[in-house]
Amino acid sequence: MKRILFLCTGNYYRSRFSEEYFNHYARLTALPYEAFSRALLQDLSITGNVGNMAKTAVNTLKALGIPVKGLERQPQSLTEQDIMDADIIIAMDQAEHQPMLEKCFPSYSQLVHYYAVKDVDQMPASEALKALGQILDELLSELTKKKYV
Repeated sequence: MKRILFLCTGNYYRSRFSEEYFNHYARLTALPYEAFSRALLQDLSITGNVGNMAKTAVNTLKALGIPVKGLERQPQSLTEQDIMDADIIIAMDQAEHQPMLEKCFPSYSQLVHYYAVKDVDQMPASEALKALGQILDELLSELTKKKYV
């Protein structure tokens, strides 16, 4: 089974949504991939996030009929082992996340694929999650066709 690592700032909203969405559809289609997600922030106490996962992400997943399996898991910070365990690494927003990767994991920042899905302070959650759903559908389609490297 290959592993996809989704990264965002706090492992609370975009990356968690991506992990749950991707895993749901990968299971439905018997795609031999499994997603996990992590935060680029090393000190998650500064985020101010309440709970284990953003309510907007949870509510959107439920509205799509996707059961949220990892709701009990606390957000987790990225480690070098996580990078080593991943076959594909995707960060939610290049402008936001590439500098963070270059600071904490400089030798790995060029291995990451970057999306352009902004955080809630720059893009409404409904718009961001809709865009993520479309991007993830494309990713799932590409992996099904065995074209994504």
